[in-house]
Amino acid sequence: MKIVTQVVASAASHIYPRMKFKSTLFAFVGGNLTANRGGVNVRRLITVARNSFSSVVQGSSKDECIGIGGMTRCAANTPKSSFESQAVEVKDDNGNWMDTLPFIEGRHRSVRIVVDDAIVAQKDDFGEKLRNTIDSCKEIGKASIWAEVPIQFGSFMEDLSKEKFVLHHADESGKVANLYLWLNEETECKIPSFATHQIGVGAIVINSRDEILVVRELRNNYLPWKIPGGLADLGEDLETAVIREVLEETGIEAEFENVLSMRHTHGLQFGRSDLYFVCRLRPKEQRDREGNLIIPEPVAEVSEIAAVKWLPIKEYRAMVNEHHPMMRHILKLYDDTSSHIQKSIVKSVVPGRKPSSVYHGTLST
Repeated sequence: MKIVTQVVASAASHIYPRMKFKSTLFAFVGGNLTANRGGVNVRRLITVARNSFSSVVQGSSKDECIGIGGMTRCAANTPKSSFESQAVEVKDDNGNWMDTLPFIEGRHRSVRIVVDDAIVAQKDDFGEKLRNTIDSCKEIGKASIWAEVPIQFGSFMEDLSKEKFVLHHADESGKVANLYLWLNEETECKIPSFATHQIGVGAIVINSRDEILVVRELRNNYLPWKIPGGLADLGEDLETAVIREVLEETGIEAEFENVLSMRHTHGLQFGRSDLYFVCRLRPKEQRDREGNLIIPEPVAEVSEIAAVKWLPIKEYRAMVNEHHPMMRHILKLYDDTSSHIQKSIVKSVVPGRKPSSVYHGTLST
């Protein structure tokens, strides 16, 4: 343990000759190489120590290690031995000790600060430690710093704002704000806007009697009837979303067949752009003991839908042909089966990423 400590300290002095190290205490913990609370490039220090004592520390390569500062660690499938840094402090050019905030290394040369109970307990020092962390991250070539701030700790945003952090998005629960600071002043900020698009789905559901499933919403009706649909949830596939929306709004169970078309519109809800996919579904129908066809009766979802019905397709065509250019076009696509968009499941080239749905025209082979 003492030998490893000395090697890491020596490696630190070698990599950062301008900085002096007050204390570096490492410990073997579990099966992963971790480093906690640091203002220097712990990944490089640990890599040097690992290379120097390959017979003692069976670690991963530098590329496999994803840790600097905060609770950072190497890939879970790599080292059998590991050590944790309890404190890594450095001196600035004036010889003063610099305390930094714990941070986690992320993708694209970023780090992330998570405002938790440990940081809250030292709130009076947060501003100074934040500035030290910014300086340290610039020193080691980081491009950006992210900060996660739970809503109950919102007062910390004042210090973040003073250092020019800007709000990017809230998490899915709406209870954690994510802010960022772009560090590379020589290049334009490469962090994209959050949620530039929302995904909507609509369903063409036609039964065996040549009737189309239509709804009338409680408000904002531009025509007497429209097709059921709504917004896809985060992480929800198109077919899952459109089946769910049909069931929720009308009580009709249906099966996905294919995508008919996609509309791209800008400046909708919250100023976002919108991708609206119109899909073809087949209602689940049954027959009684005598062989008579049973068409399920739709039931309106009372909080959103005023009325729902099976409307003869001829009546719907007459309405949209006169008043709804987009749906007029969609029905032409519905009639032309050669234009229907099919779906294939394709494996990703990115390691660990799940297979993706790819939508395309009809394949000849």
